[in-house]
Formats: sequence, C-alpha cells, structure tokens
Amino acid sequence: GIPDRNLSKYDPNYLSRIVNDRKKFCKICNIVKKGDEIEHCEDCDVCVEEYDHHCPWTGKCIGKRNKPFFVCFVGSIMVMIIYMMVASIVCWQTDISKLGTYWK
Repeated sequence: GIPDRNLSKYDPNYLSRIVNDRKKFCKICNIVKKGDEIEHCEDCDVCVEEYDHHCPWTGKCIGKRNKPFFVCFVGSIMVMIIYMMVASIVCWQTDISKLGTYWK
C-alpha cells in the first residue's frame, strides 16, 4: 500500500496511535510507514516499499514497483556482454586467418 502523507497535520492523536502500534514513522518524509517492508533511501530522500538498494547506474532506488525492470536491465547488459565477447572472438579469429595470407 501507499503510505499516508502528513497525518500529523490532521490528527496528532492518530499519529501517536500508529507509532504505538509498532508502525514506523519517517521523520524525513513525514509519513507513516505501513508495514516493515518500507525503508527510507538516503540517496533519493524518499521512502520505498520493499527497498532493495539504490542503483548508481540508473540513479534510482530498486524496490517493489521497479524490481522486474531492473532484473531485465541487468539481464540485457549480460546478454550484450556475451554477444560482444563472441563477436570479438569471431572477428579476432577472422583477422588472424587473413594475416597469414598477407605474409606468404
């Protein structure tokens, strides 16, 4: 679920009940975190549901809503690296065989 924003402005008693019910309150974002799976990212300065890590390559936090896209991103990079390695080996072997004909 999406955390409720600015609850302390509307009903201070509600906020104290939520915190006493062992739900977390983020003082930076000023929201009540519903559940234990929401964490605050210091790099992005936001709270993220099912926070995994902050990715420096994408500049975003990896969490519940974008984890499948991040896995596809990493998978596509791996496919590209394998393709480039195979293409380099094939190109290198083709160039080596052509060099032998030039020296005869």
